[in-house]
Amino acid sequence: MSRSDFLYSSFLSHFQHQPTSCQEDLLRKVAGFVSDDDADILVVNMTDNFSNDETDHIVNIAKKAEVPLVFFGRPIDKSILDKYTGSVYIGGEYQSAQGVQGEMIGKYLLNNYELFDVNDDGKISYVIYADKNYISENGYQHNVEKINRILSVEGKPAIEYYAPDDNVKYYTDNNTLEVYNSMKDILLDYNENNNNMVELVIAERDEWALCALEALNSYGYNEVRGTKIIPLFGIGGTIAAQNAINGGMMAGTVSPDSDYMAKQIEKVCRNILKKKDKLEGVDEEIVDGKNRITIPFIAYYARNSM
Repeated sequence: MSRSDFLYSSFLSHFQHQPTSCQEDLLRKVAGFVSDDDADILVVNMTDNFSNDETDHIVNIAKKAEVPLVFFGRPIDKSILDKYTGSVYIGGEYQSAQGVQGEMIGKYLLNNYELFDVNDDGKISYVIYADKNYISENGYQHNVEKINRILSVEGKPAIEYYAPDDNVKYYTDNNTLEVYNSMKDILLDYNENNNNMVELVIAERDEWALCALEALNSYGYNEVRGTKIIPLFGIGGTIAAQNAINGGMMAGTVSPDSDYMAKQIEKVCRNILKKKDKLEGVDEEIVDGKNRITIPFIAYYARNSM
């Protein structure tokens, strides 16, 4: 058995579940890179399909092989990152994304308020698909409060949850199918015919926003260059979301400044290859501790909408 196969088998033996083919392929490559190919640096963008468990094992395998590890993009749990001094994370922090998203939505609604007050009651009703990892920190609440502060400056009323009598005013434990089904179910009861249409959809991931879009499409809303539009916002800045925004189907998304992030990744990798401190030359205002570089989020939206 090669060293790569040994590492890979050891890697999988600690999993609490059977990895998907996509995960299995990436993890096999990780094992190969740090052994057979004698990698100088391992640069990884974790996806939503990976849990902290998988991330922890990637850190462990890099640590055992003494290969510097650079995570970028998706946030990495600090406690996992701290296990290996040779690791660093470069990307955005989720709470910052929610703040930028809230500001974008608030400004968007100010410029289009009457247009999207579908039932003419003077208020905008919303549904939010919140990330359960940040509910405990009131991330979604901070988001809504930011929107309302912006609206209040111009004398507009606060947005209201579409089902005001519900005790829990967000959807969580979301996956793509659940978002699609729940959005369709909501539209069965909350629609223009019943004069209580949902007038704003907030998703804390682009993947969820796109599933809500599919449900809206099934009711004739948010079609390409259509006229019946419910503002729909995501977080992530994915290519699919950008395409939907450019096609008039989504209102906006936010993502870390990709050009700025790429420059920081290059800088850190150059430092590692030259045996320097990995954070040397990185702007102090974006350095968080010894192993995190926080990239600011920026809004992406149709230029004629704000």
